[in-house]
Amino acid sequence: QAEKDLGVVGNPITFTATFSFALFDGKPPGLGQMMDFYECLKNPQAAPTSYRPKNDLLAAYRTRWVNSFNTANSAASVKELILDKYGAAFWNDEIKMPLFIGEYHSVHVSAKSDVEEMMAATSDPRYPFFLGFNFFEFTRRYDKGGSEAEFGMFAYGDCAMSDMNFSGKVYTVWDLAPAADRKGGDLAEAVASAFGGA
Repeated sequence: QAEKDLGVVGNPITFTATFSFALFDGKPPGLGQMMDFYECLKNPQAAPTSYRPKNDLLAAYRTRWVNSFNTANSAASVKELILDKYGAAFWNDEIKMPLFIGEYHSVHVSAKSDVEEMMAATSDPRYPFFLGFNFFEFTRRYDKGGSEAEFGMFAYGDCAMSDMNFSGKVYTVWDLAPAADRKGGDLAEAVASAFGGA
C-alpha cells in the first residue's frame, strides 16, 4: 500500500523474511514455515489471522517474494532436509518460488568440502529454484561469545589499528587474521576456492 500511496513505479524490489531452519508442525525444517505462510496468504481472512487485506497479497507474494532460511547444517543435510523436498511445494505448475540461504556455515564439518558441495548445489539441475547462499560470516563475533565464536572467516589479530567512535562509544579496530575450521582448514581459503576466487 505504501508504494501505491507514494506513486512508486518501475521495477519493484523483491522481499523475503528469512525463516528458521527449525521443525514446525511436523514438517521439514524451514520448509514447514514457508508452506504455512503460503497457505495463510492464499486465504488471509481465515482464522487465525482473520485479516482483510487492502491489496492482493497472494499476487504480490507470487511475483515479488523469495523464500529464504538460515542454517548451520551441512550441505548434505540441507539437500536431504529441504532442497530435495522444496520443488514439490514451491517449484511446480502452481508456483515458481526461488530460494536462497541467508546465513550458511556448518562448523561441524570441513568447510572446504562442505562449501564446495553447497556451491555445486547452486547449479544442480535438480534444484532450479536454488539461487545460492551467503557464507556466515566475515569476522568472528566476540561480543556474542560461546558457540558464536566458531563462525567467521577471520579472527582479530594482535595489532590494534585505530580507535573508532561510533554513536558516542569508542571501539578498537583490530587487524584480521585467518580463522580455521574444526579440522584446521583455513576458512577464507575454503570460501574463496569454492566461489572461484584466488
